[in-house]
Amino acid sequence: MKYSIYSFLLLFVFTFISCSDDFFDQVVEIDIPEHESKLVMNMKVDDDNLGLNLGLTNSVGALTNDLPQYQSGIVTLSRDGVQEVVFAPIANTSLEDPNYGGFLNSPPVPGETFTLTATSSTLGTVTSTQVVPAPVTLNSVTFENDAGVSIDGFDVDELKIQFDDPLGVENYYEVEFRLIDTVGNWSDRMYVWNDIDPILVRGARNYVISDLTFDGQTDVTFRFNSDEYALDNPSPGEGYKIKTTLKSITKEEYLYQQSFRALRDFDGNPFAEPVVLYSNVEGGYGAFLMRTSTSTFITPEL
Repeated sequence: MKYSIYSFLLLFVFTFISCSDDFFDQVVEIDIPEHESKLVMNMKVDDDNLGLNLGLTNSVGALTNDLPQYQSGIVTLSRDGVQEVVFAPIANTSLEDPNYGGFLNSPPVPGETFTLTATSSTLGTVTSTQVVPAPVTLNSVTFENDAGVSIDGFDVDELKIQFDDPLGVENYYEVEFRLIDTVGNWSDRMYVWNDIDPILVRGARNYVISDLTFDGQTDVTFRFNSDEYALDNPSPGEGYKIKTTLKSITKEEYLYQQSFRALRDFDGNPFAEPVVLYSNVEGGYGAFLMRTSTSTFITPEL
């Protein structure tokens, strides 16, 4: 008897749905505002390089097939309120390459304020400001060959860094490892990973770190796994060094790198939430980023 009642109810539901063409249909009209093109300005400054390269383009709407174009304008960089650099155009054909260049008179000093400004006759003026972060010295870097086993059962190496975090200041870091062949004179960025420590966040290329949970602590320690073929299978006569760089970055770069990584990871995924690339450019889009760094070299024991 129960089965007969259930069958009748299912028949009633399907009959009702089939008789109503718009039972699951609903039309929602959305007015999409027209995109207002603005200047896009991108530049990253390291304290160990006086050369400056900047990209100046325009923004385009998401629902158009138009591509950004190089923009001409007046681009300047001021240090503590005094204009220091007037950028000159660079002839490039790829939008991935910068189209303006210049040189600093001297390396950036921690605490100095730099203001980047670009003005276009058609797209107006954009500006961005960065305060140079103070570098932090690495206390130690160690390398241990075959220190553990991966989830796939393979031996992996371990790199461990230690440093003192300044007290009472919001600090942000990026960690980079490079393998240097002292015989063949080549170097390459090492791929490292740590899927356990939640403080370590993958950025655009390397891990980035916020000191929110360890402000002012000494001998802050982070561990990374690596699996470099050259270190696991050294040839006679070869020699290697590992260059470890601790970069002090600004909060703006920390946020930008996270958004850049999310944009790259979710690209092409129709089920992912849209990612908005972080911008610290007023009046337009882009990123102006300044960092300082300290490096140390170790010779791994193989």
